[in-house]
Amino acid sequence: MFGYLIVRTLLPLVRLLGRLGHSRGFATLLNACWRPFHVVNYVGSWAGGQMLPPTATVKLMRRT
Repeated sequence: MFGYLIVRTLLPLVRLLGRLGHSRGFATLLNACWRPFHVVNYVGSWAGGQMLPPTATVKLMRRT
């Protein structure tokens, strides 16, 4: 669920970079950062699951 929230937030940035012709550079940067991304993705999901009750998670998912 948190991945959906992040993607929804970053989508305008990805579109802008694509229009400016920097999409390959952005993709290269993302590929270079895959290890820290996996760690942050895991810790963020775990922390979100610990802090939000299931009802709040369902509400966020429905809104997203």
